[in-house]
Amino acid sequence: MTHRRQSFSLIELVAVITIAVIVMGLGALAVRAQVSDARRADQLAHDLLLFCARVRAQAMSTGTERVIHLNSAERRLESVPPSKEEEGDVRVAELKWNIPENIDMELPQDAENPSSLEIFRFFPDGGGSGTSRLTFKLGPIERTIAISRLTGLPRVENTEEKKQ
Repeated sequence: MTHRRQSFSLIELVAVITIAVIVMGLGALAVRAQVSDARRADQLAHDLLLFCARVRAQAMSTGTERVIHLNSAERRLESVPPSKEEEGDVRVAELKWNIPENIDMELPQDAENPSSLEIFRFFPDGGGSGTSRLTFKLGPIERTIAISRLTGLPRVENTEEKKQ
């Protein structure tokens, strides 16, 4: 007896290919959303680094200490100019960085007054002190900004992505 091998019909092949394309499209959308959140977190970390660098540059150019405070009521980091006696003849701008609404910040455990918390302090020689680390979260993604106590240079520390 001769057995005839049955092949797939054109409609069956088109249906399988269509289902495969839909599944791959949904997978690509899920991956794209995670990648865009990571890019947004990287951009926010970069913006925060620039803010810290501007405050550090002000401390070095004016010869006065500059402090970055967390104003939790208004959800922003700010560096208020020193008082008139400390300022001398140099005019110093007030610098602010608004924290986006969907960002959570990890405060130090020993924070006595979280409504106005000193985060970083920059000295006229370029050095820094203070908390030395500030971590923020965008969903499952974390970024940590660290300030070198010796050089005062801000940097983003390597953080692992948290899986949900």
